[in-house]
Amino acid sequence: MKCEDIVQYLSDYVDGDLPVEILEEAEKHLASCPNCTTTVKTLRETINLYKKSCKTCITPEHKSNLLAAIQESARHHCA
Repeated sequence: MKCEDIVQYLSDYVDGDLPVEILEEAEKHLASCPNCTTTVKTLRETINLYKKSCKTCITPEHKSNLLAAIQESARHHCA
């Protein structure tokens, strides 16, 4: 698995919705890629901070926008 694949599966990975075979490959990649590990950690922290600071859940539109911004940033750092 490459950085581009992690970016593609980022939302499903963080949500725990990846099929086992893809999850295993993602875990292998994350074990050896500090950039992707930081991207995953940052997304999780951002979601947790948002949940703690807001009384309402993150809207699908905001989640989509946030994910798109993180994916774009990760593409530039993993290239």
